Amino acid sequence: MSKSLKVFNGGISRNVFNAFIKSKTLFYILIVFVTIILSGCQSSPNKIITVYQSKYNDIDRTCEALQASLKSNGFNCKGVLDLNKSMANHGFQLSRTARVVQFGKTKYAHNIVMANPEASVLMPCAFGVYEDNGIVYISSLDRGLIGRMFGGTTEKIMGEYVAPDQSKVLNDCIEHKRLDIQTETTDTFWFNK
Repeated sequence: MSKSLKVFNGGISRNVFNAFIKSKTLFYILIVFVTIILSGCQSSPNKIITVYQSKYNDIDRTCEALQASLKSNGFNCKGVLDLNKSMANHGFQLSRTARVVQFGKTKYAHNIVMANPEASVLMPCAFGVYEDNGIVYISSLDRGLIGRMFGGTTEKIMGEYVAPDQSKVLNDCIEHKRLDIQTETTDTFWFNK
């Protein structure tokens, strides 16, 4: 376990790490990011994560708009995780409001899991929704790029179906793309240690 904690540069205690492990959703998110890092994508995080400015200046309204767009585009919304409440339950406070909108399409998930059961760690899909300096942003993973890591059926479904459908969902909710996602915190926390 000490090797795992070195990824966090000692900045997060064993209790926080254990809290992440106990929370399924946060654990899955952590696994996705560790997989991305180990697969060599750390040199270009702006290719795997895209951040968009929300049309709405309210985080709850943005989550509602995403849920409505997901439904109208044939996705099931699995829920909205309130990261502020989740962290507070473990004794930590976030300096900004943050949510995770979880979603999926059973047909896509079924075919992916049948072909690559290990890819179930990517499910459900999610959008990050957070506030920064009074502006609400939506972050999204490039599902096509992630699919290419697996190849075969997973690559086909993620690239030809999930990614375009996800774009349709986002187009209903975004103002424009934000290109400057490599913040000092991101650089320090994930990519330079």
